Amino acid sequence: MHSKPVMEAGGGEQLRHLAHELHGHLSVVSLGLELLDGVRDDEDQFREVLTMIRSDGLGPLKATVAALLKNAREVQQV
Repeated sequence: MHSKPVMEAGGGEQLRHLAHELHGHLSVVSLGLELLDGVRDDEDQFREVLTMIRSDGLGPLKATVAALLKNAREVQQV
């Protein structure tokens, strides 16, 4: 059984949305990692930036990847 690409399965808009979300979350992680380098000597700021990376970057990133995988599984079943 061959699966249809997401675009053909009607999920093109959802896929574009997920791609946009992934990009945003990865930007938060990337910028946060750069910030960590600048605040590594300040334990409080370091902890604050690390918390921001986890809550605004990694947490949502995991959820978006899970949604993307769910979409891929649904498309395979079409």
